[in-house]
Amino acid sequence: MKTFYSLDSLPKGPFIFTLGMFDGVHKGHQKIFQKMKDLSSKHSHKTLLVTFSNPPGTLLNQTSKQWITSLEHKLILFESFGIDYVLQLPFTPSFSKTSYTDFLKCFSISHLVIGERATIGYEKQGSIEALSRLGEKNGFSLESIPLEVFGHEISSTRIRQAIQQGNFPEITHLLGRPYSLYFSLCSHAVLPHKYFTLPPDGIYPVHIQTEEEIIPSHLSIKTYRNKKNLRVFPHIKKPCFCIFSKPSFKR
Repeated sequence: MKTFYSLDSLPKGPFIFTLGMFDGVHKGHQKIFQKMKDLSSKHSHKTLLVTFSNPPGTLLNQTSKQWITSLEHKLILFESFGIDYVLQLPFTPSFSKTSYTDFLKCFSISHLVIGERATIGYEKQGSIEALSRLGEKNGFSLESIPLEVFGHEISSTRIRQAIQQGNFPEITHLLGRPYSLYFSLCSHAVLPHKYFTLPPDGIYPVHIQTEEEIIPSHLSIKTYRNKKNLRVFPHIKKPCFCIFSKPSFKR
């Protein structure tokens, strides 16, 4: 997978295209990625995912929607699901006023693959109906994917609620993998981003997974002065996944 940081740096299309924050990279998102891979194999076009280096909600003062996965974590997951190219753009005040038509005309698109309730562009004017009409006009096909598994909607909101409740079986079911955090440990204390969704206070048996090894460990989460403080043992000075493997010993 290759990551780009400007429109000018992208290779030529046409692309199997999607865009969004994809927070959690959950089972619903994975259905989008699988459809993109299927179309890529059929038409011999590369897949392109556009995402943002900062969540739109932080710019629009919607800080209640806390992150499930960091950008670095998402990039690793995108690659694992077979995405060819990622374009990472900053979500700026000027960009927030871009119409869906002006944005999409920047790309050579053969197929646009998005969730069936997704909207694109300024004031969410790029509805599924509007995108379908634009596709007919501009020569791309629209694939709207229901973000459901066995008839139940999968959403980042449900996952955030399950994390806050410490409901790890539910989290695993919705993500399609064990819940994990990704960070570089520079000391025993780990400082999460202030917008992260985290489990309740407690001591959690975890596994620390680096490129070389998997180490049994414990992660302590404790709220102090309205901030979540994380502490992990043993101490590892390298990028790693902290995988929650068992129920916690809650305080």
